[in-house]
Amino acid sequence: MLAGMCRLTSCLLLLLLAQLWLPRVDAQAADAPDPEAVAFASRLKDVDWRLRGTSALKGLRFDGEALRAVNPDGSARGAYETIFPDVDIVRILFSDGTTGWYFISDDFRFITSLKVISERPFAMVPEATARPVKDFPKDIEGVVYASTDDSESNPPGKVRWNGKNLEFGVLKDGTWGVEALQPVVSNRRAFEMRASETVVVWMVFSKDGGEAWLLQVENIFGGHRADVMPRATVTARESGLTEQLNDLANHMMDLIDAGVKEPVATLQRQFERKLKDRPELLDRLKQRVSRR
Repeated sequence: MLAGMCRLTSCLLLLLLAQLWLPRVDAQAADAPDPEAVAFASRLKDVDWRLRGTSALKGLRFDGEALRAVNPDGSARGAYETIFPDVDIVRILFSDGTTGWYFISDDFRFITSLKVISERPFAMVPEATARPVKDFPKDIEGVVYASTDDSESNPPGKVRWNGKNLEFGVLKDGTWGVEALQPVVSNRRAFEMRASETVVVWMVFSKDGGEAWLLQVENIFGGHRADVMPRATVTARESGLTEQLNDLANHMMDLIDAGVKEPVATLQRQFERKLKDRPELLDRLKQRVSRR
């Protein structure tokens, strides 16, 4: 059965995201690269990825310096501005000012892809002690992260996982307001929340426990390495879905067959949002999932 999510209305979280700006997320310093990030980039080089559920961008390849769009014939187009916010995560900047965040699976077979319309960087407060995040979210419990892009129009914010809720604090008019939300784990070191009926937010934490990023997500897609052959072949006419959603549903079935859990649940929640006005299509998809 498709996973559900509580409908939350978070005024403070929306305040943190009120400005739709995209500050640059700094890559590792060139004079002191993270060995793990270097190793990840090396593994990523020249690997072709097929994206699922997207309307235009269907393939990506990292050429050693930047991600490039890949045509169906295998040729590459212009490079995107590319950085590595963390190990196993790549971020690119689109021409419309939005960004794409790509989360590569541990076995290097699948991608969870986000189209992000706003983002804020956070860092662990100086008095806290970072530890590697091996058991998420237990390893970040009690650690306070503060926003690092504060300005006159960007209210300072703080985030803390207390073991049960994700607490968001916003400084407004000299007073801290705090609100606690119950997120779900959506991916590696990532929480997902509904800030409103229309706004979905991810809070992503770095592997070393020192940084975090608050992302306002417009769309969630999937993908796989080019040599991982898709299996599900239901057509859009059979499912009643649009071509893009049908492609994503087929990908979700492949993830179920591969035993992938969190990305599947993430896509299930998105289908519930996308198909809330088409309950008959949602029920049909639920039945398809239950037969797996």
